[in-house]
This record gives sequence, C-alpha cells and structure tokens, in this order.
Amino acid sequence: MKRFQIYLEDSQVKKLETLSERLSVSKADIIREGIDLVVIQKSAKIKDPLLNLIGICDKREGPKDSALRHDKYLYGKKSRK
Repeated sequence: MKRFQIYLEDSQVKKLETLSERLSVSKADIIREGIDLVVIQKSAKIKDPLLNLIGICDKREGPKDSALRHDKYLYGKKSRK
C-alpha cells in the first residue's frame, strides 16, 4: 500500500466517522472501498475497451497470451502479425 493525503469537507469527515463506528471498520477501509466503487462506476460510463484490461493480470485464470492476442481481447479481432 502507498500513503496518500486527501482533504475532506467537515461534513464528509463526520459521515465517515459515523459510518466507521457503526461498521466497526477503519476510516481508511471505507475510503479504499469507496474509491473502488467510484472507479467501477465511472469506468462503466467510458466507452474505452482498454478499461477492460484493468485487473486482468490479477486473476490467475486470466489469459496468458494477452500480449500477443490483445486485439482479440479488446475488440474481438485477430491480432496483426
């Protein structure tokens, strides 16, 4: 993990603290989960097939030939040789 500094409005801090106490989780955990949700939500609105590659290397069952056959995975086309 990397350390990151952000500024929040007072109202956001209060909401974050309340939720943290109710769920018995850290504020940092809530912020990380929130960032993941926003990235997924915002990415879904962007029509860029490259966004489909996000996280593909995190999966062991993912394609092993993505460097060679990237056009197939991105656009459903055969890669040029």
